Amino acid sequence: MLSVIIPCCNESAVLPQLFERLQALAPSWGMDYEILLVDDGSTDRTWDLIRTYHRRDRRWKGLRLARNFGQQAAIGAGLHAARGRAVVLLDADLQDPPELIADFLDHWRRGWQVVYGVRAERPEGWWKQLGYRGFYWLLKRCSPTPIPLDAGDFCLMDRRVAAALRSCPEQRPFWRGLRAWVGFRQLGVPYARHSRQAGQSQYTFRKLLRLAADGFDSMTTAAPTAALLLALMAAVTLLSGWLVGGTAQSAALTIGAAVQCLILALLVRQQVRSLEELRRRPRWVVAGRIGLAAAPKRRHLQAA
Repeated sequence: MLSVIIPCCNESAVLPQLFERLQALAPSWGMDYEILLVDDGSTDRTWDLIRTYHRRDRRWKGLRLARNFGQQAAIGAGLHAARGRAVVLLDADLQDPPELIADFLDHWRRGWQVVYGVRAERPEGWWKQLGYRGFYWLLKRCSPTPIPLDAGDFCLMDRRVAAALRSCPEQRPFWRGLRAWVGFRQLGVPYARHSRQAGQSQYTFRKLLRLAADGFDSMTTAAPTAALLLALMAAVTLLSGWLVGGTAQSAALTIGAAVQCLILALLVRQQVRSLEELRRRPRWVVAGRIGLAAAPKRRHLQAA
């Protein structure tokens, strides 16, 4: 069986197109399948549409979270519910073409255990593209794990890879980074990313910044390393100002105080992340299921 996991948050405008396209493409996959739609706290008709699609085709299934836990948590919920020998992660907005799933399956059948999409072309403005490329470039150089550039969550994974990801206990997982970290045989497939087909993106600028910060926290030790380097810089600046004296000393004190504030902010952020990990709260809460049996208790709650 192939499991296709699709996180959804207020995607009622695009779900009809998604249903039609996947129904047309599914016969080319050459295997049985399940479409697992994870409703991440939608406030529109998303859950009603999932019910409708399940009535039309029992292979369309739904998992409803009790509130909006975020896309990465919704992906995790889908990974825990998926039963396939191969697992595909796909966004609901159709920016990543589902036509590539057949190509992913061909590579998987040839022995590749992870096949991920590489965004060769993007529809965003130049400033967003610059930000994305800068993020991946910096993450690749700061992380000890080789992380491919411009590779999002869109991918196919063998069930052994999915099992390895399910075992990762992070409270804020960064799946595309963890996918690289677990290893196995991986292959990138370039493609042109399309514009959103309908509706509005739920990824605000603030959420993008949080995802980027979670990526750095998950895959690097950049924050404590930066704090150490800044502390050394502050010490050198203050020592230089003291040796020179006068105006230079005043400037050095000002710069040193600013650097110390930045160090404190970095350390506080690390403490907050450590506290989140120590709390060990469930990463999501399940409020409803369609076409899925109740899963054994892992690290999430079953509210229904």
